This record gives sequence, C-alpha cells and structure tokens, in this order.
Amino acid sequence: MFFKDNITLYNACYNKELGVNEYFKTYLTGVDWQGQQNINATDKGIISADSVKIIIPFLVCSEGKKYIGCKEFEKLDIAEKEKYFTFNNNDKIVKSLIDFDIDSKNGKTIKMLENLFSDVVNINSVITHDFGSTNMRNWEIGGI
Repeated sequence: MFFKDNITLYNACYNKELGVNEYFKTYLTGVDWQGQQNINATDKGIISADSVKIIIPFLVCSEGKKYIGCKEFEKLDIAEKEKYFTFNNNDKIVKSLIDFDIDSKNGKTIKMLENLFSDVVNINSVITHDFGSTNMRNWEIGGI
C-alpha cells in the first residue's frame, strides 16, 4: 500500500457558551485516499452514493499532534485540543493540505468549505486495525 496522499482533518467540538461547533484543524501527511463513485437507481430516480475510504497509519505525520479517542478529546479544554486529533462521526476531511480555518465569526463556514473544495467528506465510520507490527497498524476511515 502506498501512502502518498495528504488530508486536512477538521475535528468538530460543540462550544456550549457560543452555541456553535468549533473546528480544530490538523494536517495528516502520508495517508491512502481511495474514492469510489457509485450511482444507485431507485424508484425515485438516480441517487449518488459516492464514498471514500482513507487508510491512516498509526505512524502518520501529524504536525506533532497525538491521536486521542473521541470521548477523551471532547473532555479537553480548548488549549489542550490544539495538541491532539481524533476521528469522530461528522468530522470533516478534505483531500490535500488546505489553508482554510473554519470560523463562523468570520463567515468561514462548513458550507463555504464544501463549496470551495472538491473532495470534502464527513466521517461516517472508523475501524481501528491495532494488530501486527507497528508499521501495519492503521485506522480505516469511511466517509461520504
């Protein structure tokens, strides 16, 4: 398997004081992005069922940030969240390293991210492969 792709991960975290999601950006370099275009014909017409599988090695380059479970990530204060990344349902991933900070106060929203960049997906599944040698261990992220 070749890990030639790079992604930008946006971890969502609900800010109770502001009543909005805040997003913490992490660049992950050396992953494998596998996109698949599917079309389903139903009695209601043709429905797109595109999907993405992203293989992320445990040894991924992550700007010095460390992986932490999503429940533990939620418990961290804002300053601590900058030191970690996680994978959770409805977090966003963009194929490639992009310079875009989601900040609703400045009008930079998820909708704008999706309109500006082609390969933006929501995480909808996470499988942890934590067996075998250190070089083989990875997360398999499903996205739509």
